[in-house]
Amino acid sequence: MRRGCEEARERLLAAGWEPRIRGGILVWRKPGGRGSWYSQEVALELLEFLAEEKKQGEGSA
Repeated sequence: MRRGCEEARERLLAAGWEPRIRGGILVWRKPGGRGSWYSQEVALELLEFLAEEKKQGEGSA
Protein backbone atom coordinates (compact mmCIF):
# COMPACT_ATOMS: atom_id res chain seq x y z
CA MET A 1 0.00 0.00 0.00
CA ARG A 2 2.84 2.39 0.79
CA ARG A 3 4.21 2.00 -2.74
CA GLY A 4 0.86 3.02 -4.22
CA CYS A 5 0.72 6.09 -2.00
CA GLU A 6 4.23 7.08 -3.00
CA GLU A 7 3.42 6.67 -6.70
CA ALA A 8 0.28 8.77 -6.29
CA ARG A 9 2.29 11.45 -4.49
CA GLU A 10 4.86 11.53 -7.28
CA ARG A 11 2.15 11.79 -9.95
CA LEU A 12 0.48 14.68 -8.16
CA LEU A 13 3.77 16.51 -7.64
CA ALA A 14 4.74 16.00 -11.30
CA ALA A 15 1.39 17.50 -12.35
CA GLY A 16 2.03 20.60 -10.22
CA TRP A 17 -0.31 19.86 -7.31
CA GLU A 18 0.62 21.48 -3.98
CA PRO A 19 0.80 19.26 -0.87
CA ARG A 20 0.20 20.44 2.69
CA ILE A 21 -0.35 18.84 6.07
CA ARG A 22 -3.62 20.04 7.63
CA GLY A 23 -4.83 18.59 10.89
CA GLY A 24 -2.28 15.81 10.58
CA ILE A 25 -3.60 14.78 7.15
CA LEU A 26 -1.86 15.23 3.81
CA VAL A 27 -4.08 17.29 1.48
CA TRP A 28 -3.54 18.57 -2.06
CA ARG A 29 -4.51 21.66 -4.07
CA LYS A 30 -4.75 21.80 -7.86
CA PRO A 31 -2.24 23.94 -9.74
CA GLY A 32 -3.56 27.48 -9.67
CA GLY A 33 -6.26 26.38 -7.24
CA ARG A 34 -7.77 28.82 -4.81
CA GLY A 35 -8.76 27.43 -1.44
CA SER A 36 -9.91 23.93 -2.39
CA TRP A 37 -7.88 21.17 -0.75
CA TYR A 38 -8.46 17.46 -1.40
CA SER A 39 -7.42 14.20 0.18
CA GLN A 40 -4.78 12.34 -1.83
CA GLU A 41 -7.38 9.82 -3.01
CA VAL A 42 -9.74 12.52 -4.29
CA ALA A 43 -6.87 14.55 -5.77
CA LEU A 44 -5.70 11.52 -7.73
CA GLU A 45 -9.23 10.92 -9.05
CA LEU A 46 -9.44 14.57 -10.11
CA LEU A 47 -6.04 14.34 -11.79
CA GLU A 48 -7.16 11.30 -13.78
CA PHE A 49 -10.50 12.93 -14.67
CA LEU A 50 -8.85 16.14 -15.86
CA ALA A 51 -6.31 14.18 -17.93
CA GLU A 52 -9.10 12.18 -19.58
CA GLU A 53 -11.13 15.35 -20.22
CA LYS A 54 -8.10 17.01 -21.82
CA LYS A 55 -7.43 13.91 -23.94
CA GLN A 56 -11.03 13.87 -25.20
CA GLY A 57 -10.89 17.60 -25.95
CA GLU A 58 -7.76 17.17 -28.04
CA GLY A 59 -9.37 14.32 -29.97
CA SER A 60 -12.37 16.41 -31.01
CA ALA A 61 -10.31 19.42 -32.16
